[in-house]
Amino acid sequence: TLSSSSAASDVYKRQALDGNEFKREATLLDQALREHAEKLFLYISTCSIQDKDVAGSPYVVHKIRMEEKVSVSHRNHLILRLPQVVGKSDNPNTLVNYLHSRILSGAQLTIWRNAVRYLIDVEDVVRITGYLIEQTALRNATVNIVSRAFSMPDILVALERITGRRANCELVDRGSHYLLDDTLSHKAARALGIRFDALYLDTILAKYYTRLA
Repeated sequence: TLSSSSAASDVYKRQALDGNEFKREATLLDQALREHAEKLFLYISTCSIQDKDVAGSPYVVHKIRMEEKVSVSHRNHLILRLPQVVGKSDNPNTLVNYLHSRILSGAQLTIWRNAVRYLIDVEDVVRITGYLIEQTALRNATVNIVSRAFSMPDILVALERITGRRANCELVDRGSHYLLDDTLSHKAARALGIRFDALYLDTILAKYYTRLA
């Protein structure tokens, strides 16, 4: 099983990979598709494709093209779209790392009041991916691996609880609540004993971010 993914994200999930990185992924993807034509090909994409706030952005356009390349070129594939993944990472540009660092530094944050994000624990992504790979009926499908929608203000408040710090935040009346098909993801979660309940947000944030005050 192979995967190919390249992404950077900011607080609004407005990825800004430059053209060279796009070309690099496309080249690596072409090579992998040629060399592993007989294997199940797993491609990691992004749920941002379905977010109208970033529709038409260079990153989303690129990922759509890569999905099309996989679906046309490989007869045995599985495309998985991921939302904002939470885990141990030194990347300062991930959504939660960005929010966390701004809260700790006291730097100004501007949050879109109406925006939602589907945060999910990286360990849950791994477990659900394994489950989906075993489902042969899903060959050549595109599946969202998502938990549930959380508003940007709720994510910020949860981080404030965990860090014990208040954010220097301005809320603006922007953003949208976009819906993702979570049917297969939640079916897998139930089979694996993963609970995407009201406590999920605090649970995964507390797992990777500690109280500092």
